[in-house]
Amino acid sequence: MMLLKNTANLKKKIMAIEAVGNCFYNIDMALGSALYSVRTTISSIPGAVQRQLDDCCSTDCKVYGLIVLGRMLQATAILGVAGCIFAAVMLGPMALVGVIPAIASALLGTYMAACPDDVHDAIFPLPPYVVDQPVGLINTGNNCWANASMQLLMNSPNLSTSMAALRIPEVQQIAQAYTATKNAGERVVRGFDGQLIRNVLNAAGRVHPDSVQEDAAEFFEYLFEVPHSLYHLQETVQGVPRHQTTDLPLIPLALEQNVSTPFNDLLNHFFNFQDEAGQAHSLRFATAPNDLVVQLRRFYTPLRDGRPIVIDAQGHYQEARHNQAIAVPQNTTLEARHCQDGQAANYECDGFIVQFGNTLNNGHYVAYVKRPDGSWWACNDRRARQITPEYAQQLMNQGYIYHYRKVPATT
Repeated sequence: MMLLKNTANLKKKIMAIEAVGNCFYNIDMALGSALYSVRTTISSIPGAVQRQLDDCCSTDCKVYGLIVLGRMLQATAILGVAGCIFAAVMLGPMALVGVIPAIASALLGTYMAACPDDVHDAIFPLPPYVVDQPVGLINTGNNCWANASMQLLMNSPNLSTSMAALRIPEVQQIAQAYTATKNAGERVVRGFDGQLIRNVLNAAGRVHPDSVQEDAAEFFEYLFEVPHSLYHLQETVQGVPRHQTTDLPLIPLALEQNVSTPFNDLLNHFFNFQDEAGQAHSLRFATAPNDLVVQLRRFYTPLRDGRPIVIDAQGHYQEARHNQAIAVPQNTTLEARHCQDGQAANYECDGFIVQFGNTLNNGHYVAYVKRPDGSWWACNDRRARQITPEYAQQLMNQGYIYHYRKVPATT
């Protein structure tokens, strides 16, 4: 009896020891997992920082920084020469030796201010040129929105050769210079830039004449406005067709705050929705178009007591941005029910624009385009570089404007 009792006590002690051992084991595993996560996070920081610098910082802002630095070196050289002359008068001619570094500083500053592009390319060298790669557009006045729009247009053949694009001489000028630059194997278009686009839209009353950040969607809305609309949709209300078509320059998809609705669901909702009165609306193409230009409406005007919030004496409203990632597919299908001829169509995303910022009037626009060989390129003003498909997909989920081209149905 005593033996059985001792055996039971021994089993309890063994179980207690095992429990303590399992506890320490779990703690060790948890600490190891936590340390691995911390190590992984720390090791990924340099790459993440580099990507943010590449995508959120305009190349031309760096160029402007070089110009400012050049001017500062020139000013320093002038002060240095003046100081050397004063010291020579007070201490003797040997003090004039200090003029040598001042002259060197003046020469360096003059070169940086006069040729900032060359200095930038020497500091941030680009990889070897790839045949038929996208080329950069110089930003001379906060025109990244126009440059990104032109990159999307130039890398979408159907759009760039459309009558709507050809009707604007300035767009033709940039397009011809863009093609000539690619054919010459050069990296950056010289002599033509987004300022031409700003001038055109300013003359039409769409944007400011000064160096103010604008909305990339304004470019497409102007380019494909009535009577040059990309889309002519038949609309029915409560099953009754309207006599006139609904003409649109692009397809706007509405977002809800902090709701990450998948892209395809947003697209289907665009074609079938209810208005505030509860009436059912349906939109249909006559036939599936060759191109889909889609805008995720990320910007909105917040309300206070049912009214827009006025932020200045000019009556401007406060703006806000939907920052949630949206599951955007590289390939999608326009369902047969959205076309009057009953024919579905397949599409592939070959370009999109991301706006890095919280309002339309600040931040930075970058275009991402897909070449026929399947490679993705980031077009950040005058700098075009290749990126991985995985990184392109990550950015696509944060996009603002997309271009989908129609592709043959797979069998």
